[in-house]
Amino acid sequence: MKLILSHTKCSNCKAECILYFTSNYTYGERIVSTKCGKQCAYVNLLSENIVQELEKYCIELYLENRINISSNKLARIVSRIYGITCDDINGEKIDTISNTRCPNCLERKLVKDDNYGEQLADIEAFEVTHYSWEKLEDDVKKEKVYRELIRQGYLA
Repeated sequence: MKLILSHTKCSNCKAECILYFTSNYTYGERIVSTKCGKQCAYVNLLSENIVQELEKYCIELYLENRINISSNKLARIVSRIYGITCDDINGEKIDTISNTRCPNCLERKLVKDDNYGEQLADIEAFEVTHYSWEKLEDDVKKEKVYRELIRQGYLA
């Protein structure tokens, strides 16, 4: 795939990562990557039901915690926790945290490498699969969603 690459470094923990962007926006399609960005994968969100499933668990958890959440905020949160449903790529976990936050320390301290800039490149992108997620029972899925909401700071 032709993707735009951007190299970043966290000014807090010094972790380096690569961010991927599509060169042309297509509704419902997304590029996800591993924590440090060494591997990336393509997903067509319109051809799967994972987003709706994550929304269901999030709504249940927010209701249980007596927290109201707007549909816009829910959509952003689901997008950022989506990675927990994805199978590993070559043994590395996919992390879909916001690209403004460091995937290592979770701080909003990513700084773009101006020397590298943004470059268009042909990248081998895998296709997202959810085989491990699909084997889980509902209560285990809900617990994974709960832990990810806490990890990313959406629930205390």
